[in-house]
Amino acid sequence: MADLRAEKLLSSPATADKSVSNNRHSRKPSAAALIGDLVLEIERYADLGEDWASDEADPILPATIGVAKRMLTTAAAAAIGAGAERKSPTPSPTPGGAIDLSWEVGDRWLLLRFAPGSQRIECVTQSGGQQPDMQTVSERDTVQHVLWVLGR
Repeated sequence: MADLRAEKLLSSPATADKSVSNNRHSRKPSAAALIGDLVLEIERYADLGEDWASDEADPILPATIGVAKRMLTTAAAAAIGAGAERKSPTPSPTPGGAIDLSWEVGDRWLLLRFAPGSQRIECVTQSGGQQPDMQTVSERDTVQHVLWVLGR
């Protein structure tokens, strides 16, 4: 769906870049166009409220949603700039009020967990059957991990 939306955006005369030829395949879609549906799904997590998964599930806070959206936008722009594969993560809310984003591309796997109130992001990487590597990273470092899983 995001690809279809990106095609519509790119073919619109109002958004066409005049310095690029009329060949719409020569233009790169914007980060917002690539992740639009994903952002909408994550925004809906705010509607879950308390106890959404069990008697003890925490709500997904707007601040947590904001951090995940900001990182996705930054990572999508970096992936476009690097010519990386366009592969969206699988999002999921957690009972602890966090948002998980996971990618699996070839033999590489990445999980990012955005926990409520945390300035750092939990990051798990795994490649080629190796043991998972768990670390806590800055928002900026998450972009490098996304580029890694996408093969750049």
